[in-house]
Amino acid sequence: MLKIISLVILLIQLAACSSTKSPSIEEDSNRNIKTAKINSQLGITYLEQGNVQRAKQKLLLALSEGPNIPETWYSMAYFYEATGNHQQAKTYYLKAVSIAPHRGDVQNNYGTFLCRSGDYHGAIQRFLLAVKDT
Repeated sequence: MLKIISLVILLIQLAACSSTKSPSIEEDSNRNIKTAKINSQLGITYLEQGNVQRAKQKLLLALSEGPNIPETWYSMAYFYEATGNHQQAKTYYLKAVSIAPHRGDVQNNYGTFLCRSGDYHGAIQRFLLAVKDT
């Protein structure tokens, strides 16, 4: 009888150990998305404060954490635009657009860049796509 009770207790303990929850792939993915967006925001904040080197570090980290998140791409695009590298900026804005072509904020950001670059016709086209998102 004692052996049976010991066996039951052992089985209960084993069951308890096997049911401890480990983070799922979805939870890890959500955590990466949040972290990437936070690092993008930090990068822009550092840029606005004039800390260009730290801004670039945070933005590159955001891209590595969230390569499929348009915010990481258009934040890096804004960095390149603000630091005078307009060709790189355009490349990064276009990558954001390719990831999320139907998102109004993405189209609006690229349109704003085009407007600041003097491409008013291209900007209008992007703004029209942006308002379709509403």
